[in-house]
This record gives sequence, structure tokens and C-alpha cells, in this order.
Amino acid sequence: MNLLIGAVLFVALLATVFYGDELERFLLGTESGESWVATQEHSAEWPSSCPDLGKSGPSRVAVKSWLLNDCSRDLEVMWVDYSGQLKSYGVLAPRDRLSLGTYEGHPWLFVDATLNECHGTWMPDAEFDQGKLIRLCKR
Repeated sequence: MNLLIGAVLFVALLATVFYGDELERFLLGTESGESWVATQEHSAEWPSSCPDLGKSGPSRVAVKSWLLNDCSRDLEVMWVDYSGQLKSYGVLAPRDRLSLGTYEGHPWLFVDATLNECHGTWMPDAEFDQGKLIRLCKR
């Protein structure tokens, strides 16, 4: 009986973290198949439409989150490094997600991969983002 209660609580917790159909996509993958994105870091140009986010600070507080591209366009995931340069971590196709380990004080930005326009930014916060699904369109 305790095992059943534990399983129900675990599923309820997942449902609150991943909201509705994102839970199903997370557990079963996307319709397009593989849901992970290979991250091969490389330098990238700073799009003129993106705000200046400064640079990454010290790596003291780790944050582990999931990024979900719930947009209809491909988004390039970019980290602002310690010298203020962009490092691309690859492109997320619509409905793809990325498991991301980062740190508080490390800015990220998301760029429309087709138009090379800034889509949004994210500054990880362990209190709010630890273990959470970060939706890149529906915030």
C-alpha cells in the first residue's frame, strides 16, 4: 500500500512540474522521435536584436533544469561565457527538450535559428528553476 501511495505522489509531482501533455512528451518522447539535443559547444555571433547580458559570474550554485522548445520555430540555445562571448549549445527543434546543467549567474539566450533574432533570455535561479521545465515560449 505504501508503494502505491508513493507512486501516486510521484506521478502527481511530475504532473505539477511538467504540466499536462509535456509530461507525456517527457516520458514517451516526441512524435518526431528522439527528444534529446546533442550539445556541441561552439562560438556564435551575438545577434543585434539581443540585449547585452554581461558575462557569466562564478560557478557556485548549480542549477539542473530542462529546456522545452514549445515554439513553432527552431531555437538556438546560447550560453554567455565568462568573457561575455556566446557559446552555442545547439538548436532545439519545436517540441525538443534539453537537459541542462548550469549555474546561477550564468545568462542564457535563445535565438530564432532561421531569422537570427533574439527570442528570449534566461538567468537561472536555483530557488525557482532547480529540476523545473523551462518553457521557451509559454512563460
